[in-house]
Amino acid sequence: MLTIVQCNLHILNEGNRPTFDTVRGQRRLTSCIDLTLVNDNLLDQINNWHIHDEIHLSDHRPITFTITDQCIDHQQNQSTTKWNTTNINWTEWSSDIEYQLHDHNLSATTINNINDTNELDLAVTIITVSIQFACNLHCGKYRHKRIRPAKWTSNQSLLDITKKQKAIYRKIRRCHNPFTIERLKNEYMIARQQYRDISQSLKNDDFNKYLNGQGPENCYQKVCRMLKNSDVMVARTIEGTNSPIESTTKLVNSLFPDDDFDDSNEQHEIRQFTKKWLEKNKNNTGVTAVSLLELNNVIHKFRDGKAPGLDGISPRILKNLWLSFPDLLLALYNACLRLKYVPYLWKSSIIRILPKPGRDDYSKTNAYRPIGLISVLGKVLERIMSIRITNHLISNGHMSDYQYGFIAGKSTDHALLNLHNDLESAITRFKHRSFDHTWHPFIINQLINYRAPKYLIQLIDAYQNDRRITASYGGVTCNKTTNRGTVQGSILGPLMWNLVVNDLLCKNFGLDVKIQAYADDVTMVVACDCIKYMPVKINKILDMAASWGRKCKLTFSESKTKIMYVSKKIARPIYPPVRMNGSIIDPVKETKILGIIIDHKLDYRPHIKYAIAKATRINRAVTGIARKSHGLSPQVLRMIYHSITEPILSYGALITGRAVKYQHIQKILRQMVTPMAQQAVKAYRSSSYISVTALADFPPIELFIGFRAAIATARTTGQYKYNDLPITVDINDDLNNNTTSKITTIIKEPSASPPFRIIVKSIKTTMGVGAAFMIFNNENIIGVKHFRLPPYCMIQQADLFAILKATNWINENSNNRTVYIITNNISTVQHINRIDRKNRQRLANELIDKSTDNIIVVWNKVDKTESWYHRLKKYAKVTANNRSRDYDYNRMPINYIKKYERNNMMISWNDRYLRDRFGTNIKKLCPNLHDARKFVPYIDKFVTQTLTGHGQFGAYLSKYDPSNDKKCCCGFRFQSVQHLINDCHMLNRLRHDYQISINNSDDPKEKTRLTAVFYGNIAMFADQQRRSVHRLHPP
Repeated sequence: MLTIVQCNLHILNEGNRPTFDTVRGQRRLTSCIDLTLVNDNLLDQINNWHIHDEIHLSDHRPITFTITDQCIDHQQNQSTTKWNTTNINWTEWSSDIEYQLHDHNLSATTINNINDTNELDLAVTIITVSIQFACNLHCGKYRHKRIRPAKWTSNQSLLDITKKQKAIYRKIRRCHNPFTIERLKNEYMIARQQYRDISQSLKNDDFNKYLNGQGPENCYQKVCRMLKNSDVMVARTIEGTNSPIESTTKLVNSLFPDDDFDDSNEQHEIRQFTKKWLEKNKNNTGVTAVSLLELNNVIHKFRDGKAPGLDGISPRILKNLWLSFPDLLLALYNACLRLKYVPYLWKSSIIRILPKPGRDDYSKTNAYRPIGLISVLGKVLERIMSIRITNHLISNGHMSDYQYGFIAGKSTDHALLNLHNDLESAITRFKHRSFDHTWHPFIINQLINYRAPKYLIQLIDAYQNDRRITASYGGVTCNKTTNRGTVQGSILGPLMWNLVVNDLLCKNFGLDVKIQAYADDVTMVVACDCIKYMPVKINKILDMAASWGRKCKLTFSESKTKIMYVSKKIARPIYPPVRMNGSIIDPVKETKILGIIIDHKLDYRPHIKYAIAKATRINRAVTGIARKSHGLSPQVLRMIYHSITEPILSYGALITGRAVKYQHIQKILRQMVTPMAQQAVKAYRSSSYISVTALADFPPIELFIGFRAAIATARTTGQYKYNDLPITVDINDDLNNNTTSKITTIIKEPSASPPFRIIVKSIKTTMGVGAAFMIFNNENIIGVKHFRLPPYCMIQQADLFAILKATNWINENSNNRTVYIITNNISTVQHINRIDRKNRQRLANELIDKSTDNIIVVWNKVDKTESWYHRLKKYAKVTANNRSRDYDYNRMPINYIKKYERNNMMISWNDRYLRDRFGTNIKKLCPNLHDARKFVPYIDKFVTQTLTGHGQFGAYLSKYDPSNDKKCCCGFRFQSVQHLINDCHMLNRLRHDYQISINNSDDPKEKTRLTAVFYGNIAMFADQQRRSVHRLHPP
């Protein structure tokens, strides 16, 4: 029954007729022991379940049922990808587009002269059709359902080994000499083993690229990509409907409701005010044009893997279009801003209706989430508008500090830490999570109140009007014009949510009420000393929130509103009831916020137990998928654990880390990790936790959670305690996403240099980091500046600081003359050259903001024989070692914190390794943790058996079965691992070959590999003596 409940299975048996019927000893025995179990996907497809009493094949009665012929796995393809963009001749592709544009007499000059929205729509249509025409000519059709062979199967090394195996096999077939046959068989087995080793290595690399090679993804995205094709849910009939057409219509109308024009007085005032304002400012001409740099940065922020919209134009096609026709696209988007108009084609969205995971009833409309696929060309305009509006709101202080969703530089860690700090000083927590649909006039009203640029307000109004969606569900397609809400998947959608919620966050609920939001999840923390006054206070807050909701046409759901009283007392006080819309809201003991289960005691033990169950379930699912595609080698299992299991367990570690201090929580964590580690190293189930985790390289979860908590706390608070002193962390705290700032860089040796140039040099010593720059006018040195940084700073950090100081000197003294800032560190220039501001260091962003057009940062190989180079290097080194000098810049990089905390984690892990009373055998062979972890790349089941001592050894077998002979085959009375390694005379040849191999090798890694082979052969020898299955492999 537990399996049925855990796997969410359904029993088809009716229970009124037995499935087992027989007569034994004049007694008739009946039972319903034969169960027919089915999952959710097949439940609606099975009919006519029947027991046949008239057929007597055995004591068990036959059971038959009918599965409908509806194909569950082969649903209609819904992908919008039309063309395969690999191996395309983009030059010819752009030539055909140019021919099409010339045929329609469309150019950048023509677009710049457009003054009518209809002409702009026509221009967008011509550009779209021209792109599609060229793609049809030069791009193959994207085959959605083709079975793609794994890339590793076409590896040339494998193909060569396969040919060699076939050749050896043919020789064996033709050979009659027994000695030659034996030699050929050995060659064949060696080639076969080489094939296995290389193929498994290629599988591991392919799985690593598949799991971790998609860019900066979080754990949730990795799991979704692994599980997306593992299960398909059949479309359900929506509650209250009788046909697929009715179900689709009701679902779409529920997800995208129409605006109700029956307004209240307050809503009518907002609608009329925005209408009059838009009419009054219709002819406003103050528009800030898009620059080439801004458009380039916006386009290159799109990732190639993003799904295209209805037109099929993918981000990769857009980027190549930008490279070929920059002036055309620049004129197009400037025309949109000038006319304050969003083209007709860019307002159409393809809606994918996805079921929300973990719902009990999928016949409800709220069990589905709509995701919109919008034209990439339209998304470029959305991003331009979003960046400009966001910069205006942040720079003018309009955005609340308590909105953590969709804000650069803020994350769930910031929201969780702030919430936890508020809860520790409060009594009651009150949560709203019920925003359904945004009201367009309210968004315009907010922008007007925040004094956003008028042309952007007009553009937002044009963006919201006359939008169309096309949604498919259950084989039925529905078209609809929307006038309310935002499309999930759009770039402007999150900004519109923030504009709405920001009005609530800025309201004054009182000094003892804290409010914060992450997207549409709003949490209020209420502090009150009086138990009787608490419900009155909460009801007052509810009334204020409901009044605000009525103003902006947002509804509050009682089912999603949770109240939790925070108290660590055993005997919790009883609070009077709280009502919302006439319904009593019962308080709860725990609730989930941003994926974290927060309990009324704030010890987070329920969350750790929930995370363990979730991690175990997902690990099993992903392991089952990986088994079919890549095999379950130790490397694959380690990647699954580190990439998926560990992030799930350590999510929210900066507040949940306090739960792992409890011994019973640590015990549960060990019980979860032990079988995973045993599977990863192919160990016996009796192997100890401390030995298998060391060989699998699985740090104790409680230590790993502490490691992640320290990093998250430093990144969130901006402070880190280092040697009992608070140090400021070097994090990017500038949220203004300025896409127009740019500094010129040259990543190659320039043929000529201007008279004025500055050369930068940084050196790291044990006492600090020294940075210096030397100023040249022609060949004359006119100045030297040097700076000292702490030992924990990086060379790149010192280079950026020196370049920043050199920039300040140029701005003060150069008189707009062109100046090269030269460094021999190419990674520094590449870092400055990154497009996304969030991926650059704080110093790099400050440098770019302060740079002018006459400053050029150059990478160049410096001639180390020059006297000025030795002088510059000496300045940097002497400054670094000068203890009497204060630090010029002392912010600690986050990378150093990661390295420092990981080192502390390894020290603590080693202490546990040494103090643990288990793992006696591995401690004899590997005295410390580092020695054991050296074998991680070479682990297999035989190496693990020797290191753990749990294998076909007499000493091990006799522990569990005294009848087993614990003697060694050499005659020694006790066959232990130590005896086989050091004393057994039957392994003298193996030890001799091992010592010769070790003595002939100088590489530490090769010595470790040879030792692993030796240990593996030791276990194989013991296994051969017990079962005679495996052969020894030479080292």
